[in-house]
Amino acid sequence: MLLGLTPAAWVIIMVAVATYCALASSYYLARPGLRTAPLQAALLQLQGATTNDPQIRAMRDRAIVDLEQRLRAGVRQDDRSNWTGRFLLVLSVVIFSAAVVLQLVTDPAFRGL
Repeated sequence: MLLGLTPAAWVIIMVAVATYCALASSYYLARPGLRTAPLQAALLQLQGATTNDPQIRAMRDRAIVDLEQRLRAGVRQDDRSNWTGRFLLVLSVVIFSAAVVLQLVTDPAFRGL
């Protein structure tokens, strides 16, 4: 009994931590898409817009350059988010597997298996 907790209590704690890791993983894996989707939509709209007014064309071109720079600036952050999400996903599987093994080893209902 580690820290005075029974194995059944540890199983519950491990499943809770694995669930938290899985939820955090889904957030980190979705984060790049959530961040870049509005920027890419605005960029596509601006690239498709046409005008004969040179002032509006210059303003549109500046906006396109700004959006492209913002998209490129977030690439490193997106990579970190993806790696963090993958790590948390693997960690959740490992913790959940350990909880299942602990349940199988310590629960009397599984002794005959």
